[in-house]
Amino acid sequence: MWSLICLWLFSGLQTSRADCSAGGEAFELTISNPEDRTISVPALPTASFEWSYATENALVSIPKKCLDQFKDKIKEFQILNDRQPCGPTGMGYFYISDLDGGYATLSSMTDCADGLVIEAAGSGGPGWSAVQFAAIFSGMGMVEVIPNHMAMPDDLGLKGRLPKKTIKEIDVSNYCGGFTAFAGSCGKFNKPYCYSTKVENVIGDSDNYRKYVEGVYQMRKRELDYFMDNNADMLSAFKRLYLVGNSEGGMVASRYHHAALNAHLTGRIISAWSCNFNYFLSCPESATVCEDKCDKNVPQLNVIGSVDEYFGSTDGSVSSKVAAATGGYGGPITGNCRMQYDSQGFTKATVVMLEGAGHGPQYYNDNTVRGVFADFLAHTGERSEWESLKACKQKTNGIYTCPTDGPDTCKTVDGKYQVNPDATCKVGAMPFADVVDTASIKKSMAGLEGWTWQSSPQSCMLMGAFLLVAALSALAFQSSRRVQLPQGTELLEAISQEE
Repeated sequence: MWSLICLWLFSGLQTSRADCSAGGEAFELTISNPEDRTISVPALPTASFEWSYATENALVSIPKKCLDQFKDKIKEFQILNDRQPCGPTGMGYFYISDLDGGYATLSSMTDCADGLVIEAAGSGGPGWSAVQFAAIFSGMGMVEVIPNHMAMPDDLGLKGRLPKKTIKEIDVSNYCGGFTAFAGSCGKFNKPYCYSTKVENVIGDSDNYRKYVEGVYQMRKRELDYFMDNNADMLSAFKRLYLVGNSEGGMVASRYHHAALNAHLTGRIISAWSCNFNYFLSCPESATVCEDKCDKNVPQLNVIGSVDEYFGSTDGSVSSKVAAATGGYGGPITGNCRMQYDSQGFTKATVVMLEGAGHGPQYYNDNTVRGVFADFLAHTGERSEWESLKACKQKTNGIYTCPTDGPDTCKTVDGKYQVNPDATCKVGAMPFADVVDTASIKKSMAGLEGWTWQSSPQSCMLMGAFLLVAALSALAFQSSRRVQLPQGTELLEAISQEE
């Protein structure tokens, strides 16, 4: 509690407990963008079963070893590959409803997987970053479950993107693509909680906007509560358990606490979220990690771009604009979770900022992001042996600032946002090599010059490999230019929904 008081005093704001919204009540929100209108926001259902849809429609990725062992139990699945040509291939991707035995069968995959990742996706649901992470983590030997919060039934009248696509209809061919799991849309307030963030909407009716964002969190919390309440056995089955979140999902994963999760949690990974009191929270208390109820010795990792358009500390971010505006709220806007981690006394908290990266840092610097993820898993939060941070500068405030690693990972080529053909490629640490299909990585890299495969006998797990895809990419690397996304691209519109 004293840490929260200190944060309040430091912020210099006149925000009181009265400004904290519990979320979930009915109210009306007035907006001006995309048009002047009043949104009638209904109260959230209180019955637990109303929130079952996210669990029942979850998407799952599993390591190749598990797919080989359990494919006869999966009615329909897709082959999910990590970024090529340098990542693992052959992982399985499917709806939990297509797995015979569902979560009970998933819980039995402890011999072919080294842990479980529960991921809170961005506001658009399973797609974009969420599925990139699914490929990364299942490629590292983890089972990943993405509760599907956009599968909300239409009759609840709150949010949702139904109808769903079948698993075979989802395009998984483009690592930088959308991986869209729905045929419907949720945005521009076409349903009460289908938001599109605009500064003018936040400051124009800020009291009610605070209620709105807490309602966003309350929906996600109740979905996760149902998942945790009904899958306690699975949480305890695996020897490692991670909670991961990106953007809106990062906010959710940061704030979320459940006793069954806390009892087995190995680590928490927060991407594209700052843990600041900003426009996405009603008050400073809502920025508290895990409601301040979790074990402070459990490792925490925060990865965020230095120029994140929503939660960054630059003057142009939405958070900074709202905090500085008349009628706005929020602050201090630091652009990362360091201040919050320190104020709560976390003992193994690592903060990594990617220079020049925007919202979704892996689209800009995938090598470093995946390397940091792997080192976090391999070393359970201890930073002394992280190869991924050797090129980064550690500031006195405990923040690692990492430079670009070649040209942006993703780029619009021939009108399609895809893997940049000039991007450098690293096969970084493989923390759980015993369950990873390393042969598929070697095969995909075999025709390329200059790559090596190294294994550390000390851990029997770490593998480092550094590759320049093209010799001329060094010229591009000298430039500090960033490949910014044009305002009209499909990606920027989608990312704007992933808060």
